[in-house]
Amino acid sequence: MFTSRLVIGVTLLWLAATPPALAQTAVEDSAEAGGPALRVSEMVFCAGVSSMTPVAAADTFPSDIFSVYCFTRIVGASGTTAVLHRWYYEDRNLASIELPVKSPLWRTWSSKKMTSGLRGKWKVDVTELDGTVIDSGTFCLE
Repeated sequence: MFTSRLVIGVTLLWLAATPPALAQTAVEDSAEAGGPALRVSEMVFCAGVSSMTPVAAADTFPSDIFSVYCFTRIVGASGTTAVLHRWYYEDRNLASIELPVKSPLWRTWSSKKMTSGLRGKWKVDVTELDGTVIDSGTFCLE
């Protein structure tokens, strides 16, 4: 009886410890291979953020929306660092917002106020502080 409990306990500990260790190894392998240490695992444009979750995600927004949010889930940080959300309208950089990243799995977002005069194609680049683009996304303001 004691032996089976011990085996079950050790197995549960192994299962609990293995995924983060594998994830960390993948991040380290990426950095060693010359790839970016930071990655975006999720990028969503939305009408708001509630309880750290995107609300009303879309790729097209009506021109009367007050703000559009860019929600990102960043993985791979070692220690405290930051990323930039660079907001482009028709290929013009209108805003660069520095956002802290304080753990290997971090959710963060920025927003841009919209006006009907800014209808058209928008792009947000997520970059490291040195300017390296780690992800991009687009949306349209009708």
